[in-house]
Amino acid sequence: MKSKELFCISKSNCVFFGSFNKTTAIYGPNNVGKSCLIKCIQAMKDILLNKKVKLTSNLFSNNSICELGITFLYRDMKYSYDIKYDTKLNQFIYESLTSKDIILYKRDLLNQIFDCKDEETKKFMFYMVSDNVLFHVMNTEYMKNIKDVFVSFAHTMDIISTTQWNGSSGAEKLIFLLKHIEPQRILIVDNLDDGLDFRVVNLILEMSTSSQLIFVVMLVYL
Repeated sequence: MKSKELFCISKSNCVFFGSFNKTTAIYGPNNVGKSCLIKCIQAMKDILLNKKVKLTSNLFSNNSICELGITFLYRDMKYSYDIKYDTKLNQFIYESLTSKDIILYKRDLLNQIFDCKDEETKKFMFYMVSDNVLFHVMNTEYMKNIKDVFVSFAHTMDIISTTQWNGSSGAEKLIFLLKHIEPQRILIVDNLDDGLDFRVVNLILEMSTSSQLIFVVMLVYL
C-alpha cells in the first residue's frame, strides 16, 4: 500500500503486508499516522467499489494532489494500481494499472498520455470523464474484466474499528470474526487494544497465528 500527501501523510509512505504473514501489527504513540494508514486502505477499497470518494489532501501542505497505490495478488496474478486525485478539482488526474511490468492501461491528464493494451479501449480513453476511475465509466469488455478483478479483490477486505466497542463485547466480536473468517480474506482492525484487556489481545493474536487463514490485523497501541 502506497500513499502520499493524503490525510496526515505528507511524504511517500509504503507498507507491505506479505501473504506469508498471518498477523501484522502496527503500533506506536498517538498522532503518528496509524489510523491514517487505515483510512488510506479504506479509501482505496471505496474507490475500487465505486463508492463516494473520501480523499483529503495532506493537512500540513498546500498540495491538493494526493496519491494512492496498491499492489495485490488475484488468482495468482500480480497487479499494481496507482492513482493521483486532485481534491480541488475533484478529478482523478492519473491512473495506471500494470501487471508483470506490462501497462494494462494508463491515463495521465497532466501529460496527456492515454495508453492501453486494448486498442478499442484506448480509442475512447481521451473522452472519458475524470471524476471517476476509468474501469467504472468505460463499458468495453476489456474494462469490464478489469473491474471484475478490482471488485472481487476489494470484497476480500474487511475493515473494522473497535473504537465504539467496550472491552467485553469487543473481545467477543473479534473472537467471533476470527473463528468464522473465510480463507484468503483480509481482516483489518483499527484500535485493537482500545478498551481490551491485554490478555484478550494476546488470545486474539494466538488464535490468528495458529490459524491456517490469511489475514491482517492492525494492532494499535494508543
